[in-house]
Amino acid sequence: MLDNAAGTSQVAPLLPGDEGCLVLVTSRRHLGDLPGAVTPVLLDVLPPGRAARMFIRLAPQAAGSSAEVAEVVELAGFLPLAISLLARLFARHRSWTLADLAAETRASLLTLTAENGSIAAALEVSFRYLDPARRRMFCLLGLHPGASFEGYAAAALAGTSLQQAAGLLDGVHGEGLLTETGYRRYGMHDLLRRYACDHAADLPGSEQAVQRLLDYYQHTAALAQARMARYTRPGPRLAAPPGRLAVPDLQDAGQALAWARADRASLLACLDHADRAGQHTRVIALTGALAELLRRDGPWTDAITLHAAAAQAARHLGDRLSQANALTDLGNIRRLIPRRRRIAAIGAPVSSVLAFDLSGTNRIESFSGTSRERRRWTSLASSWPRRDESRCARTSQLGVTLRALARSSEGAAGRSGWSGPVGCAEGVPCTRMTA
Repeated sequence: MLDNAAGTSQVAPLLPGDEGCLVLVTSRRHLGDLPGAVTPVLLDVLPPGRAARMFIRLAPQAAGSSAEVAEVVELAGFLPLAISLLARLFARHRSWTLADLAAETRASLLTLTAENGSIAAALEVSFRYLDPARRRMFCLLGLHPGASFEGYAAAALAGTSLQQAAGLLDGVHGEGLLTETGYRRYGMHDLLRRYACDHAADLPGSEQAVQRLLDYYQHTAALAQARMARYTRPGPRLAAPPGRLAVPDLQDAGQALAWARADRASLLACLDHADRAGQHTRVIALTGALAELLRRDGPWTDAITLHAAAAQAARHLGDRLSQANALTDLGNIRRLIPRRRRIAAIGAPVSSVLAFDLSGTNRIESFSGTSRERRRWTSLASSWPRRDESRCARTSQLGVTLRALARSSEGAAGRSGWSGPVGCAEGVPCTRMTA
């Protein structure tokens, strides 16, 4: 048995020349140049049941507390190294309960020690052998809000070309610090992510790297939305990607949908990040860029919450065109939800963003535009349907109305008065849909 091999050159001189000899080689790295018939075995995290049994075997006093043990091994990410360390730590501290161990694990898992060794020290062995470029890429990947990523996202984070990013990702993966989740797609264990994020805190330019990543997802999602959407969204035309960002070439709706579905989790994670950071403009842009994907794939109740938040963010900024787009998206989704689910699923968020009474009175509660615009809005609102079944249509129509007013105030429409049908702004197709 040859344990913890640094590379093929270290192992090759030690391999027996005779047939019939079995050699077990362990390594943190992928050893792709070993001679002879080699069977690679990639060790993954343990299944929950085996992880719990391993912990109890190493800390027998935990037997009989299956729920608490399950929580501890989950906090350890089902990683054998972490489970072993926590079990030895629990065995040493006889006065600790499993709840105490769980609290310690949440606070400082990477630095906990049973004697001298720690998870951070074990990870340091792999980290210190990375060259500077791979080390920087590894640290920056810890800042990615999502669970998986591909070359374009890595290139945005590192500020490099797609080809350079692909090479760096392959190198970090070869060191065993990334896992493959798909073709040219990678993920990172939670403990490795925490370790990388801790090291990225002192990395120069880390904040700019995150902004480049958000710019990449925002631009590419907007491009995908433009390819998939059934109507053109009013607003500025899609600009070129900021800086030197590499973006995928989405030629048609099929490619756009495939990209959006593959990166859906990352897009939503970036949206959450922007929301926590109070980046209202980015929240509006990312939510709008997700509109068609949310309409197609749902969940529609989640889409309601996202569009309502985008409308609120636009209202906070005083951006009436973006508020109109968000309300139109909101109304379109509401039309897809069966009537019996609307009140429970969407009543609260809708009431928090609409500036008028949806109960059927069409009473204007607040409006900051000119008196001419207020009269136009009131006139349009008075002709909206008043049945409960049409509340979704009124939400969508409100968005279209606000859109017309925003365009009018910018001089793009309304110079001679608008006389189009209710729910359709001049030059803007109706967005009425059927479930």
